[in-house]
This record gives sequence, structure tokens and C-alpha cells, in this order.
Amino acid sequence: MTGSGGRTPVRVAEPLSDGFITAVGERLARGQHVRRFLPEKGRLHIDRPLPFLCVFRTPGERSGDLSGRAMVRGEGSYLIAPGGMEWDERVSALVETVVRTQADALGAFLLLEIWIGPPDSQVFRVVTAPQRPDGPHQEPTTIAVLVEALRQNTQPGVRLTTPDKRAEAQPGITAPPGFPPLLTTSEVEKQGCLVLGLEIPPLHRSDEGVLLPLVLRRLQAQLSLALRKAFFDFARVQSSHQPPHYQALGRRAVVRAVWDADRELASLDSAFDFLLSVTPVNSEEAWSEFEQSGFERTPTFHYRLLPIDPDRLKRRLHNIALQGIEDTTLGHLFREKRRELDRQITLIEDRDTPAFLGGSLSLYGDVSDDLFAEAECILRNVSREPVRENGDNLDASAITERAQKEIDFYRAQLPSLDAQVQIRSDIPGVMVSGGNLLVGQRARTAARRVDALMHHEIGTHILTRANGAAQPLKLLVRGLPNYDELQEGLAVLAEYLSGGLTKSRLRLLAARVIAVRCLTRGKTFPDVFHILHESHGFTPRTAFNITMRVFRGGGLTKDAVYLRGLLFVLRYLRAGNDTEALWIGKVGAEHLPMIEELRWREVLHPPPLRPRYLEEPEASARFAVLRSRETRLTELV
Repeated sequence: MTGSGGRTPVRVAEPLSDGFITAVGERLARGQHVRRFLPEKGRLHIDRPLPFLCVFRTPGERSGDLSGRAMVRGEGSYLIAPGGMEWDERVSALVETVVRTQADALGAFLLLEIWIGPPDSQVFRVVTAPQRPDGPHQEPTTIAVLVEALRQNTQPGVRLTTPDKRAEAQPGITAPPGFPPLLTTSEVEKQGCLVLGLEIPPLHRSDEGVLLPLVLRRLQAQLSLALRKAFFDFARVQSSHQPPHYQALGRRAVVRAVWDADRELASLDSAFDFLLSVTPVNSEEAWSEFEQSGFERTPTFHYRLLPIDPDRLKRRLHNIALQGIEDTTLGHLFREKRRELDRQITLIEDRDTPAFLGGSLSLYGDVSDDLFAEAECILRNVSREPVRENGDNLDASAITERAQKEIDFYRAQLPSLDAQVQIRSDIPGVMVSGGNLLVGQRARTAARRVDALMHHEIGTHILTRANGAAQPLKLLVRGLPNYDELQEGLAVLAEYLSGGLTKSRLRLLAARVIAVRCLTRGKTFPDVFHILHESHGFTPRTAFNITMRVFRGGGLTKDAVYLRGLLFVLRYLRAGNDTEALWIGKVGAEHLPMIEELRWREVLHPPPLRPRYLEEPEASARFAVLRSRETRLTELV
């Protein structure tokens, strides 16, 4: 598999000889994984002892749909078998060896064969073997679980049918139309094996038979979820294998194509710093210019020279090979990340042009009516705090000293933590970039807010980056697509739990939402400034800073994610969800179920660092309150 410029290893298909089949059985008997390439692009993949095997037989000279390969290859145990009458006997011998070896080790076995239905089919069909007159008349619960899981997880409007076993099944055992059974009835009974067939309607093809790749991926993901629930029931009820969760039955073995794509995407993501690229370098001069105009003319902003060639980056981005990734979940995450990087590169190209705002909306979204109402409620009901004397503020040097102590605390637990603190002249405040904390030379923060600032920037942004670096997926360091909203929501939560979320801070986050809403509704820079200053009571300099952040680059809607992310985190906690996944790396809210799946599959590991504030008694008490009842944002200050 080529990642980008790598050599493609030669894949040699192994003949289905007696020696090959015996060798497979011996590896399985020792509890070892099996991954072999078979004739006609077939494949056998069993990554650990599992009480099931998904089978798809390629049509060969028989008519059929090869897209069934995709329906099985995301599972932890599957066989894509060569088709054609010359292979039938050898494939059956291979399946019989797998079933016998795994059944001996685990006590029972489920053989599930999948095929694609005829072009006019619109229903899923679960096919089972006919019952013997002298056999048990109660079906295994796995069949009902599979039927219900398909109903819950497949696309709306698709009807599921379980055909009459006596009328529909072939004599003795199930098989796709035109194929002989993989096992005889005596072999099935001897091994304690349940054999099921699943016919999938060709929803992933148009009426003309053209493949619809996006529909195929969605169908594959839906089917995989349903299958794992059925496998879980079978393993728990029928076998000695007792998985803790249905997602734990997903594949653990990750092929080289995954690591190649992950490495290349992470490398591309680190090739440029999007936020620094769209942050003005002349904020002080712009403020002076705006002040001298009587706050009536939009100031001129200057940006860093671009250190990248956007065309070259995009060529490199779209040369990353994702088609060889069998894992449904990881493939989805990588395609989403590629789409995000493409949009970010385009945004940098469109910097300071009218096209920038549209690209920003595609990345960060607009302000919904509900979010706008929350922001207005905060500004209406949370009173302004009195202005404190400058003597209460810490300068850049003091902030840097405090930040270094915080980083040292985490480095004592994780020596590989490589974060640095840097004082910079080209940024207006405090921010994390590239895993380092950047402190502007003119940055100031209230002494009572410094702990909250540390927990926001270091205890969230740097901590999640360090936890991501401890995982095998490099993208958890750079960030999965749309990770900003959850990151900023967690960062603001850190401020609250540490007792540093002030009225002024909450009003500031609400004002950013108001400013983004005004921007996307056509308001000018002076318009937004005056709304914040005159209607909502912000000082001229604070109103300018908020407006500058929102209008930077040509209109950056990112600042709405802080309040939106905080609302998501509060709902997430109130629902009683597990919180460890929140800090495992830089992940998006929509990816939390996928992160949980990857944890169950042991692709990801427990994060090594926990935020320091979670160990403090006051923070624990506040956390428990958020878990126990619905909390309004105005109650946080």
C-alpha cells in the first residue's frame, strides 16, 4: 500500500491448497491472527479468536455484485472468497477448518454469509436453515437481535423480512442463489454452528446500476453496527467468549494503509498554522487607526506572509490513498479530515477577500437562533463587573512564569510532554499553537483569573495534545475534524470548575456569539463595534478586540464555538456519559461515539493525563452538580 511516495509491497495470493488450509487452522488453534491474500482478490482476515466469520463469495462466472466485499471487510473476522465452481470445494474446506478450530476454542460459532440482492430488491432478508422435525423449535436469540438491529440501524423506509425458512432456504443450509452451501448439515450440527444468510438490497446503486460511493459507505457503517450487536448476543449467550461491549467485537488489527494515511494527514496539518495565518499582526496599530477615525472606519489589518504553496499542499492532500482502508470508522475520520484540510487551505488562499466568510461558515457554521437567544439572555441578565485597577493584573512575564509551573506539573507525570512557553510580539493575547503556549508581549490578565487561564490553555489544549500524542493515531495530536467546538467548550468548563469563570468572561463569550451573528447578517466592522459598545456596555477596547477577532481574515465565525461548545458539554455531562473520552486527544463532539468504539476495540488506550482541577474538592463538587441537574449558563457565574 502506498501512503505518499512509499513503495507498494507485493501481495501474493496464496493457493487454497491442503497445506495452506492446514496452516490456517494451526495458527488459529494457537490463538494467532490470520491475514492472507487469496486468489481473485480474495482475503481471509481473523485478527484474534472470535466466535464468528463473515463471508462474501465473489460471483466468479455467476452474475453478482462485487460491492459486497465492502460489507464484510470492516469486521474483525471475515472471508472474501474467490468465486467460480473451481473454487467451491476449496472454499468450503477453508470455512470448515475455521469453524471447527474456533468452535473448539470458544464452544460455538456463527457463520454469516452476505450477498447483494437483485437490482429490484428493496428489502433486507435474513435467511436461516430449515428446522429439522426432530430438532429444537425455538430460534436462537441472535436471529431476533440481528433483525431488530437492522431495523434500528439501516436507512429509513427499508423493510426487513425474514423469509419462511422451509420455503426460502436451500435444503440443509443457507447459501446465496446459485452457490452451494459452505457447510453440510452434519458439519453444522457437529460444530455447534449457527449459519445465517443476509441478502442486502442494492441501495448503493442507482436505478441504472451505477455505484453510489457515499451511499455505500453509509450502508457499510450501518450494517457493521447491526452485525456487531448480533455477534455480541451470540458470543454472550452461546460461546465462552464474553466481550464487555458489542463494539469490543470490532477489528483491532489496523492495516498499514491506516498508519500511512494518518501520518500523511497529520504531516499536512502541521505544515501550516491556520489560526496564526488569519490573525492580524498589527492589532495595536489597527486599534489606533480605528480610534483616530472616531470608530467609524474599518481599520486595515496585516497578516503574516504565507509559508506554504496552497496548490502543492492540495495536490499532496488528494494524493493520500484512502481507498485501501478497510476500517469503516477510521476511513470516515480520515475522509472528514481531508475535507477539513482542503477547506482550511482554501480559506488561507481566500484570506482578506469576500470569499473568506463563506468558507468560514462551511468550517465553523453560523449562529443558530437558539444559540443567539442564549447569548442575548446572558448579556441581558448577567451584570457587568466593575473595572479593577491595573495593579491587579499580571503582565506577560508573570503569566509566563505561572504557565511554566503548570506545564512542569504535567511533565512530572508525562516526561515526554514537550510544550514550551514563548513570549511573542506578533500576537495580542495568550494562545496555544503547535503545542506551545504563546504569550503576547502586551498580554495582561487579572490575578484572580490566572488559574482559569492556565486550566483553559494548558489543562485543556496542551493536555489533550499530550494525551493525543500517547495514542497510535497522530491525528489526535493535530485534531480530528471540527474539534474546536468541543475543545473550547471543555476549556470554558475548566474555567468554571476551577472557580475562574467570571461574569465578565461569560459576557465576553456571549458577545462573540452576537458579533458573529451580526457579521453573517451583513453588519460592518463599525456596526458591530457600536452594538457591543453602546448596546451591551463593553469598553471601546474590549468591543474592538471582539470585533477584530470576528472580522479577521475576512470574517471568521469560529468565535461562536466557545458558547456552543460549552452548551454541548453541559448536555453531555447531564446525560451521564463517560468523560474520559473528552480528554483523550483533540476530538470533535460528533466523534465521541467513534472514539468510544475505538477504545472498546483497543485501537486507542486510556489517556495518561487528567486535568489537575478535577482533583480539587471544589471542582469535584461543581462537577457533580453539573451531572445531577440541568444548569443554565447564567447560573455558572
